[in-house]
Amino acid sequence: MLFRSLKTRCWLEERAVRGAISHGDIAWEEGVVLAHHRLYKTPRTTSIDPINADDTWERAHRLFHMSIISGCGSGILIQFCHQLYDQNIRYRNIAGSAAYRRRDITKEHAAIFDAVVVRNANLAVECLIDHYNSTGQFLRAALSASA
Repeated sequence: MLFRSLKTRCWLEERAVRGAISHGDIAWEEGVVLAHHRLYKTPRTTSIDPINADDTWERAHRLFHMSIISGCGSGILIQFCHQLYDQNIRYRNIAGSAAYRRRDITKEHAAIFDAVVVRNANLAVECLIDHYNSTGQFLRAALSASA
């Protein structure tokens, strides 16, 4: 289920990103710039304690990814992407802090952002899919280690 969900998320978000880059207006672009700035300025927390966890970074992370697709022009596509984000976040948390110590997430987000704001759809999609698949690889490793 997990990896089918990730594959579907990549497939749908590719279409959403391409649509947003093609049709997004200046307000959409400003939203992406602001969301990226907030994500960049928000320190990442790695606590897995749901009671004491500070979810400020997670909210900024979600806003960044959702702002990119928000200009695609399809409310239904955006809704599906939101649902898949919610499904995948549970699994991303399994990969946990081990994945983030070995990855430069800030650099990955910056590459996605840079491609989006220059409206290079092919590069933006490539960076986004690589970003998601990297998390998937860490998750596969985490699940294999616990089996």
